[in-house]
Amino acid sequence: MTTNLVDVLKEIKARDMMVTDIISIPENERIRDIELMLLKKGIGGVPVVRDGVIVGMLTQHDISVAKTTMSIGGMVAGDLMSRDLACVGEDASLLEILQMMRTRDIERIPVVDDHKMLLGMIMHRNILAKILEILEQTD
Repeated sequence: MTTNLVDVLKEIKARDMMVTDIISIPENERIRDIELMLLKKGIGGVPVVRDGVIVGMLTQHDISVAKTTMSIGGMVAGDLMSRDLACVGEDASLLEILQMMRTRDIERIPVVDDHKMLLGMIMHRNILAKILEILEQTD
């Protein structure tokens, strides 16, 4: 890797990779409805929001694990969501994002403002797409 390419990679920020067309859910959304929506949309997880502020994340994995030990019939997003959130701001670097994903063993990171208002999401595929775009431009 050339120094120029390394410099370009170091300049990538969350805002350069985040998706802003986000599907989010309220805390009182029924788990059965969420599971169906995740399957139909082909997505692995969604942010849980209250008045635009992210309060949790709910993944297909969370639902699958819960189904093995309990009945999810009457449960809502707030019952299963992860509250220990890993979030970044728009200025977070690619390195910070990748380190957080590795350390926390997560596949998606919400991008928020100073008030935890949800601005976007970054998934592995967004990072790969950005790196591919840069590599194709350097050919």
